[in-house]
Amino acid sequence: MPVELTIRPRADKNQLARLKQFAEEFDATLEKRAIPTEKQWLALGTNLWAALTAELDDGLQTLLDAREQAIARQTFVQLNLRTPDKALQNLPWEMVFHGDERLGFLARNPYFSIVRRLAKPDSATTDLPAAPLRILLFIASPEDLHPEKARLDFENEENHLFEQLDEAISRGDAVVDVAEDGTLPTLKSWLQRHSYHVVHFSMHGQLSDGGPVLSFEHERTGLHQPVTPEQLQQALHAAVQPPPCVMLSACQTALTDTSAAIPSFAQQLSASATPSVIGMRRSVADTAATHFAGALYKNMAAGFALDRAMAEARRALPNEATLQWSIPVLYARRPRTSWHDPDKPKTEVSRSRREDVQIGDLLVKRDG
Repeated sequence: MPVELTIRPRADKNQLARLKQFAEEFDATLEKRAIPTEKQWLALGTNLWAALTAELDDGLQTLLDAREQAIARQTFVQLNLRTPDKALQNLPWEMVFHGDERLGFLARNPYFSIVRRLAKPDSATTDLPAAPLRILLFIASPEDLHPEKARLDFENEENHLFEQLDEAISRGDAVVDVAEDGTLPTLKSWLQRHSYHVVHFSMHGQLSDGGPVLSFEHERTGLHQPVTPEQLQQALHAAVQPPPCVMLSACQTALTDTSAAIPSFAQQLSASATPSVIGMRRSVADTAATHFAGALYKNMAAGFALDRAMAEARRALPNEATLQWSIPVLYARRPRTSWHDPDKPKTEVSRSRREDVQIGDLLVKRDG
């Protein structure tokens, strides 16, 4: 059980203006695939710290005390960020930083996790599936969206995921199914036949005039078919057992359209009852997204709760100086971020068999 600490960030008008300026400069650098300077991330991180701890009598001591409790209990501190202020909600809290060496970047600290809360935690219990970890990898690469580049990226992502989970799969601690194409009917078919702990969506994401969408494949033409949060939630709710976690490994799925006050894809999924949603706050490099997912699922298969597994996955990303580890965001509705029911007996499974997969207009053959 983690040490839970609920924090309500606060910033006055001038402080918020500075934070938004620092965040915009930082994000603009990330979007260019450049490395933010120390001046950039330090200004952003320390000002986030000031807003994070504004309502605490002694913010530094409060977090250090929580850290000591976590160490004594051999657990970690779950920082639950809650604010009704949409401008504060959309700040990059994963970059919060304090110069004390016991804290540093809280999102990468081995004794902390950061969980964003949009509402009070659901009191209703969730019927979680039993172990082992079951993942549905759902890839979409519409033929009119650079299929050759996307094919290579997606193949690398899938191969890395299986490499990271090879031992867990061999032990019977993880199962990975790969959908044969990226159409909405295919997704519904898998969800209505099997229960999963995680559905991993690997595809393009974008902000359209009507709001955020994911780029699925049209079932007849193979071309881009926009899927809205409402459409995806309908498919998830119709599952034999709605998955407790959705991973949106697509750019800008946790980015809010502030000009139109439209919540992000991840926020909308979380608001419509998906227990835990991971989205990407900005465009994310393919290598970073691939390594993050592999480390995340490896730690989940080892028994870590979702938020703790995310903290470990951030720390596992290569070339930490790029700060790509700050892009994934976790929204959670339940008090706990458990992905399985430990009281249910573990289901015996056979080793995953890798089926042939249609990625865009190319059929990728598997040896099994």
